Amino acid sequence: MNTESLLETANGLTKLGMFREAEAELLRIPSDADNYTSALHELQRVQIALEDYQKAIETGMKLLTHDSESRRAVFKTSVALIIAGRCQDAHCLLKQLPGVGEIDAHEAYQMACLESRLGDFEAALHCLDPVLLRVESYRAKALIDSDLQPLWHSFENRQPRLAQAHILLRPVFDDIREWIGTRKDDPELDGNDLKQFPEAWRRLFRFNSSSGTHSIHHLTAARDPEARDACLEWCHSRIENSLHRIERARASATNVVLQAQPAYAALHLTAGNYLGARYHLLWALGKDPAALDDFRANRKLWPMTYFLDELAVMQDADCESSRLLIEASLPNPRINVADLLNDLPAKLHDSSLYLLRAGMALQNVNDYAAALAIWLKLCARWPHDPVGFGNGATCLMHLGLWDRASTLLSHAPEAYRHFHLHEVQCRQLEAQDVEGASAPRTQPFRGQPDLGGLLRSGIPMLESCTSTLGEQQQSLL
Repeated sequence: MNTESLLETANGLTKLGMFREAEAELLRIPSDADNYTSALHELQRVQIALEDYQKAIETGMKLLTHDSESRRAVFKTSVALIIAGRCQDAHCLLKQLPGVGEIDAHEAYQMACLESRLGDFEAALHCLDPVLLRVESYRAKALIDSDLQPLWHSFENRQPRLAQAHILLRPVFDDIREWIGTRKDDPELDGNDLKQFPEAWRRLFRFNSSSGTHSIHHLTAARDPEARDACLEWCHSRIENSLHRIERARASATNVVLQAQPAYAALHLTAGNYLGARYHLLWALGKDPAALDDFRANRKLWPMTYFLDELAVMQDADCESSRLLIEASLPNPRINVADLLNDLPAKLHDSSLYLLRAGMALQNVNDYAAALAIWLKLCARWPHDPVGFGNGATCLMHLGLWDRASTLLSHAPEAYRHFHLHEVQCRQLEAQDVEGASAPRTQPFRGQPDLGGLLRSGIPMLESCTSTLGEQQQSLL
């Protein structure tokens, strides 16, 4: 028997959508054939296309007997288990996946669907976040996927937990209405989605063996345009409801994270990280300027009195200009810093926040000598904050003054050693090459304790922030 020919024929039949015929060819391949494992993979794919999920599960178990570390078999089998309603079995199977810490986007999305169905919404959102960030095609799917509806519904009548709130504030959720994109009238659904449709709608869909999803075929839509329109209207309604829930959840998430900022700042101060405390306080004040009085009265924030008192003087001098300067004090690509600095009144030009933004503006246009003068002034004003030391060292390196850069960096506060940039600068100094190393890409700061990736992971300071505040969450919020 030519088993290679049988497998090739089955593959061709699958591409033509002739799944029953393909299944018959694959079942002819004996278990002792060299290509038996390949045949089982193809057979499972065909059985899922035929919506024969019990057979797909049985085939998957055979596959795992022959190839126990097959990621493909694990995930195809888990899909069949989910659609068959055996979510807990699918979850257990996925947890045994080899190399689970390095799962790809499809696998992470499947895990998010499982966690959503099982009610662990924090885990679901954690799995979903990197998928939505890296793979645009999953964004529209996430809004309509029936497996993720429990997650979106979970935000209906309660505010998100702190860990969920941080994920919801990430940039990938900023423009969620753009997620729909060109997929608005071409939804991709899986077997679980189709199960809830009436038969007339189900007949519109055809299985795509390469993506493993079902979509409306143009020929079936032409035969029954009324069913197509009704199905798309339902899909659009579900998408809109998901969008509304996410938007409401993001509004709640901002409040949740906002309330945590004083505690985050205090934990950073305990670790000696004045820059981290400054980030948290400024982000909070950018959202709620009236919180300044509460911050000044907070005993745990008293080490920042020098900074908070200066902000109070700025507010008394010009409240609106101070608000604009506070909003621009953290990196924000949407703010034209040069125009803002030019428009601010002269009475704020000697404020530390003005100097901070002016120093960054000069450094960004490579005027390192002028920027250095500002950074040295900030070193004197803020001796516990590494911003002047770190940026000053960068300017000195660009000016070729390597010994002076090394000396200035050695006087930076101890907590600066926990920043990626400090490690990079040490390598630059050692090689005397400013371009010889670079820090990892950061995320926009939205109140998260790692400062958007400025801090190195696994350090005591960061672990303290995340674990301690997690334990205190209920009392804080």
